[in-house]
Amino acid sequence: MKINGVNVLWRLSLFAAVAVFIFGCGKEEKYPIEPVITFKTISVFDNNNFTLTLGFTDGDGNIGLEKGDTSGVFSPDSVFYYNCFISFYRKNGEQYEPLNFTPPYYYRIPLLTPDERNKNIKGDIQVNVQGLTVDGTEDTLLIDVYIADRSLNVSNKESSTPFVLTRP
Repeated sequence: MKINGVNVLWRLSLFAAVAVFIFGCGKEEKYPIEPVITFKTISVFDNNNFTLTLGFTDGDGNIGLEKGDTSGVFSPDSVFYYNCFISFYRKNGEQYEPLNFTPPYYYRIPLLTPDERNKNIKGDIQVNVQGLTVDGTEDTLLIDVYIADRSLNVSNKESSTPFVLTRP
């Protein structure tokens, strides 16, 4: 269909392309290169198992490790073989006392680096914690957690809200 000698479909296509360019070129979010985490939730799903959900940002998008990252600073005998570190505390009266597990509850977050030019990333990380056992019929726990990126930048430490595990 033509109006005044110009194809309407061509005009609409040009308008749509200009709109995408204008609105698609919004300001890129900038985050610090050190990862920043926030505690979101703990979901207990089987007495001694739970899922921890953390929000995160990272300005250079280098959170996570590949399965083959097992040499140098990421070797199994290095602290940075892991990149998610969890400490547990059990309520005793009005105080929380540290619980030390052997081996400790450390995890490897898989590689999250985006392919895009803008490496600023934001999202959620879920960690499934399994196999905790309680001493009594139930324990009130809380955890501290922090993560490290591939440049060995360490995040802030976040604490969970208290949660209860029961003996199966």
